[in-house]
Amino acid sequence: MLIGGLTLFGQAILPDALLSLANSGAVWSLIAFVLGRRARHWRMAAFAGFIALISESARYYIAAHIFIGDKMGKIVVINHLTLDGVMQGPGRPDEDTRGGFVHGGWATPHNDEAMGAKMGERMGSDFSFLFGRRTYTDLLASWNAQGGPFKDALNNTRKYVAASDPAARLDWPNSTLLHGDVLAAVRNLKERSSGNLVIMGSGVLTASLMGADLIDEYLLLIHPLLLGTGRRLFAGGQQAALRLVDSSTTTSGVWIATYEPARG
Repeated sequence: MLIGGLTLFGQAILPDALLSLANSGAVWSLIAFVLGRRARHWRMAAFAGFIALISESARYYIAAHIFIGDKMGKIVVINHLTLDGVMQGPGRPDEDTRGGFVHGGWATPHNDEAMGAKMGERMGSDFSFLFGRRTYTDLLASWNAQGGPFKDALNNTRKYVAASDPAARLDWPNSTLLHGDVLAAVRNLKERSSGNLVIMGSGVLTASLMGADLIDEYLLLIHPLLLGTGRRLFAGGQQAALRLVDSSTTTSGVWIATYEPARG
């Protein structure tokens, strides 16, 4: 009953502020002391004392479930791929020329409404973007220069940007920097969120999150194309067991495949 009441209270009033307070070991120590003075509350006092002593990350996890309930955000990777796994430069010729890549723009001829609809299903009213620094800078710069409705959609959506540099500049609105221990920051962000955290591009970030088993869904748009060169989404020896949960094919021959981690 108490836990249920705290959950409703936390959902109604500023979850972020409550979670910050709940993450304080000193606060839980005080709760344990006060409850411990009343014999009938000894079980709750013991629980509060236990939380005060455990690690910050574990305390945050418990607090998140008390104050915002069991609903947790999902990290969803959405990427265009070729049949040989290349993800580099799908949108335009000059998008990403690292390593002398000259095939930029390879995904554009196959775009259609079916692909847009599948992507839109993951981007409801309560979603945020999660980007690596390079993808964030390139994507926002490109669309802000082009203009159009996608520009406003990008600018108005909350964006979390992972970067190793704590002084990294984020030039576009509604942007929040994640630095230092990025995996811990993303884990906490996921526990605090109720909507999807959508990753596009961001190959290095995706590999890191995949290695930490933080990704919940892969929406892969696999194009009928072999490039033989270019940066790949799954590279560097990552291993993971995935389960195919949905698939369809567009009129242009793109296979839209949805995978989830096979977690037991």
